[in-house]
Parts: sequence; structure tokens; C-alpha cells
Amino acid sequence: MINKIMIEQIKKRKEDLEVYYNRLVRQIESGQMGGYEDRAFLAKYAIGQGLDCMCGDFLIGDSVGIDMDKAKIGASFFLVDATKLTQIPDNSQDFIVSNYLDAVPNVIETLINWRRVLKTGKVLALAVRNADTYIRDRGPLENLKRLQCFTPRTLKFYLHRAGFEQFHYEVENSSLRVAAKKL
Repeated sequence: MINKIMIEQIKKRKEDLEVYYNRLVRQIESGQMGGYEDRAFLAKYAIGQGLDCMCGDFLIGDSVGIDMDKAKIGASFFLVDATKLTQIPDNSQDFIVSNYLDAVPNVIETLINWRRVLKTGKVLALAVRNADTYIRDRGPLENLKRLQCFTPRTLKFYLHRAGFEQFHYEVENSSLRVAAKKL
């Protein structure tokens, strides 16, 4: 009886993911899906063993995708909180990439936790929305999933406080892309 229930649960999950997958394909094919440049930037730093935190549907490089949303098809596994990484050993990762730091409630705590799992001298690469490029009053917070907004200067402050040294940043359109090393 238990086996039958388990099989039915797996079939239901597969059906749900197929619907979601098909919708994503349609969005990509119709040109509605963006973020290609951000993902290409992050992929440059995805070298070795590492994590794509809050990966969403598109895993960066050969990283292990971590997400809190079980509907995201890029995730290798799901955590209740991808900002804490409690299941990941300290000093075990060569890189962390993320393009959703602006969706976390506590930036400093998240960066400190991500720093904990990185090996010394290894890389954290981020792509976030640059608040300086928005004209409308709500800026990047118009997207209700975003809880934070950054400028090149504020992101550098956050990284420094969490124990990172920024060694590269670039601004393109509304994207702010940053690479930093764990000190």
C-alpha cells in the first residue's frame, strides 16, 4: 500500500514539473525569459565544487543548485532556508553564485553563512538589480519577491562587513554584477 502511495506521489510531482517545464520552454522560445548576461557572468566564476544559491530554474555551470521553492527545476535539492546552508560543511566550497541576494530578508546574515561554507580565497559571485538605474519610485522593489535593493557602493559595504573583498564589479543596464573573495 505504501509503495502505491509513493508511486502516485512521484507521478503527481512529475506531472506538475512537466507543466512547469513546458511553460518555461514557451517563455524562452518567445523571448520572454531574460537574464542571459547575468547567468553568463556568474558562470565565469563557477569553477570547481560550488553552490548556486536560490538557483531558480536555471542552474549555473556544474554547481549544486539549492532553492527553497520546490517548483524550481534547477535545484539539485531543497532547503527550508538557502540563506543558512546548515547542511553544508564549513570551508567546503570553491564558489557560490547567486542572482537572488536581493530576495533575502537579512543580507549580512546570508553573506556570513555563505562565507562560512566557502574555502579561504574562493569566490562569491552575485548578480543583483542596481537601484541607481531605476527611474520609478519603487525601483527594483516593484518586483515583490525582492526585499532589498543595492547600489555598487552599498553592496561593497555588505560584502566587506561579511568578510569578503570585492575584486570585480560591473554595471550593465539594471544589473549589478560583483565578484568577491573570502578573506
